[in-house]
Amino acid sequence: MAEGVAILSNALTTQLSTAGNSAVVYGYSQSAAIATIEIRHLMAQVTPPSPSDLGFVLTGNPNNPNGGVLQRFTGLYVPVLDVLFNGATPPDSPYPTVIYTNQYDGTGNFPQYPLNLLADLNAVIGIVDGTHYYVGLPPDQVANAVHLPTSRATAATPSTSWASLRSCR
Repeated sequence: MAEGVAILSNALTTQLSTAGNSAVVYGYSQSAAIATIEIRHLMAQVTPPSPSDLGFVLTGNPNNPNGGVLQRFTGLYVPVLDVLFNGATPPDSPYPTVIYTNQYDGTGNFPQYPLNLLADLNAVIGIVDGTHYYVGLPPDQVANAVHLPTSRATAATPSTSWASLRSCR
């Protein structure tokens, strides 16, 4: 993941170093986790890029603030897989961020109560049966996404959030 974060950081630095340039980062699954790390990095900078120049669209985000597996077990480390459960994508990020999560996606929508074995099994089946697959979703399914408020932008809808991202040009 460190290599992915470095690549993303360098790409954003290059893209945003020219006045008038903007960027929308798309992250899917592990690249959504990479984008989460980059958002934290940007938020910690003394002179970060302007939120009007940068936005994020994340799908299958394991750091989803409302159910990502890396958020559910914050602090856990699995050495065999070299996976650190590093918490949620910052809901207070100044950057417009839209997170799309399929129902039953075991990485982006992990059960709230992990001791519920039936819910855990359902999450595993969701990973195996393709629920974690986001490429090629029909536009009407995306347009009818249910907005779950997890941040200060509780009045936003997926379409208005996307509009704010599209203004990043």
